[in-house]
Amino acid sequence: MAIQSIIAGPGASRARLRNTASAIAVAVLLGLQPLSADAEDGGSMYFEFSYGKPQGNDVPWAEAFPAANVVSVFPSQSYEFGFGLIHDAPASWSAGGTDWDVGLFARFGATNRETESGLASPYFNVIGGNYATFYTFGRVEHRETHAIIDFEARRDLGFGGDSGIDATIGLGGRFAHFNASTSTEFIYLPLPAFTMREERDLTFTGIGPRVSLDLSAPIADKVSLDFSGGASLLFGSRKVDISAVGGLPFVSNTVSTNVSATVPTLDASLAVSFGFDQPVEGGKLSIGVAGDAWYGIYDTRNTVSITASSFGEADADRYNWRAFMRYTIPF
Repeated sequence: MAIQSIIAGPGASRARLRNTASAIAVAVLLGLQPLSADAEDGGSMYFEFSYGKPQGNDVPWAEAFPAANVVSVFPSQSYEFGFGLIHDAPASWSAGGTDWDVGLFARFGATNRETESGLASPYFNVIGGNYATFYTFGRVEHRETHAIIDFEARRDLGFGGDSGIDATIGLGGRFAHFNASTSTEFIYLPLPAFTMREERDLTFTGIGPRVSLDLSAPIADKVSLDFSGGASLLFGSRKVDISAVGGLPFVSNTVSTNVSATVPTLDASLAVSFGFDQPVEGGKLSIGVAGDAWYGIYDTRNTVSITASSFGEADADRYNWRAFMRYTIPF
């Protein structure tokens, strides 16, 4: 089978991506430059770890024919490490008695490496052709990773009053990179046996504006209930790279696509926070739950197959429900 290459050049999206990145970079420079002049001396930093359950509106799969033999390899666990740095903004930013600060937040996560194996009959199709076999032994591995970086200028809304509720709104930008990788290997019987392998790599990289809202309400001495929510609209590129080799006789097939994509995202968290004076005075431990939604982040359709191309989604979503623990340190 001849090697096939399908490449769509997203020129408009790349230009928009560069313009958005430039605008956010200018905003960061304009926001950070005054800090050296008249910034208030104070801020905080935190470290966070979370464990979660990834979900989606599709399933990564190793394709079989008939459809009853599709093998699902959706990950069952996710792990994430995050940190944040918040610094008081210059005093000159204050208006109407409210306070400003600037924040830089990052999250790096991955799922477990999900593995499935088993027997299927009578046909398997991974690279665009059906192969009649008595039995076929297959092994599939799938894993997803992500990196998220936020920059925000944040303002205290100042409407808590005697209730003690703190409310902060943030405006800024978000950069995100997502990757999903699937590795498939099948051994075909009867003799002469032969092997077929497929590597499937899906990515999304984007940048765009973000808005957030944080609320904190005291419920006891040094105990508070904290809510955080945010939304982003990311402009970027969505790539699909698939290579498959093997067979008898030997065949090879490669498909690459790169198209522009707009990905809306939502996130929210709810936590109970406990204040401590040891080991650091003013420290805070938060324990809570969070959820993230990424819409249309992957194209999981089988762009190689001939007979079962209905599997997968052109705009596959990802969701992640997680429990987290965060420790905040003032400085």
